[in-house]
Amino acid sequence: MITEVSAGGVVYDDDKVLLLRKPNDEWVMPKGHLEPGETPEQAAVREVFEETGLRPNVVGKVGSTRYRFRSASGEIRRKVVQWYYMKALDGQLSIEPTFVEGVFLPYQVAERTLTFENDREILQRAIKKHDEHEAKIRPKPGKRGN
Repeated sequence: MITEVSAGGVVYDDDKVLLLRKPNDEWVMPKGHLEPGETPEQAAVREVFEETGLRPNVVGKVGSTRYRFRSASGEIRRKVVQWYYMKALDGQLSIEPTFVEGVFLPYQVAERTLTFENDREILQRAIKKHDEHEAKIRPKPGKRGN
């Protein structure tokens, strides 16, 4: 069985996360295949830009998902997707034609909207990373900076 490797981004802006809707009404996060010589992180950044027009900054790795699918030729294939947590830095949201909609949704709404359980689990891990990241960069109440 052939195994394909992809990479994707859980892209956030403030307390919202980017979801894309496919023509078949599946809601997903940006992801795609690795180009020759690319690392998964490089591929994730490239795919986010190609699919959304946004330039992200990688905050950290979230984890991976695995699933099987049927290729266009009818073969059953394995797919492994490496996921990265990313902050949307700049760019104009401009989704590629393979999608019909792209929108930033509050985390809880996004979790309910995602089509696949694997994606919901990755989003939950990303929310935890977001909370940890925010706790590090925000001063604790009652503490003063130097």
